[in-house]
Amino acid sequence: MKRREFIIQSGTGALALSRRLSGFSQASNLGSEAKRERICISTWSFHNLFMATHDRKAPAPDKPLDILDFPEMIADRYHVHNLEIVSPHFASREPAYIRDVKKRLERAHSRLVNIPLDFDALWEKPALSAPDAKEREKAVSMYAPWIEVAHDLGARSVRCDPGIINLED
Repeated sequence: MKRREFIIQSGTGALALSRRLSGFSQASNLGSEAKRERICISTWSFHNLFMATHDRKAPAPDKPLDILDFPEMIADRYHVHNLEIVSPHFASREPAYIRDVKKRLERAHSRLVNIPLDFDALWEKPALSAPDAKEREKAVSMYAPWIEVAHDLGARSVRCDPGIINLED
């Protein structure tokens, strides 16, 4: 084999190998992106950074988190775009505020997957599982406005805390 043929064949082999390795790299990136699409990050993971759910025994955060900043922070830092925002982290249910939250979600190319609904008033009683219809209705009336909020934000679900489960019913 002449030197010229060796160089041509070696170059062709190196080019083919680099293309093949590049394909593996792209394929693995596609795999990680597909996996990332199945991940959702909840504001509860950062509950001590939100003043509404901050553990009062711990020092207050230097800069409290706000859900208006949450979608962009998660998208930039973790490259995750599926979010769950727990109800106490919403500053308001007013339409103007909900529109602002929606704009922030859209700006970060993120989507709200779920809103967990927890109310202190319902934690120590049966609430949704209460045998008394009035107690159940009271719980439902507390959860109902959040269904509209979820709809307005494009969330497909809310999780209503049932309160203490009535094991006898």
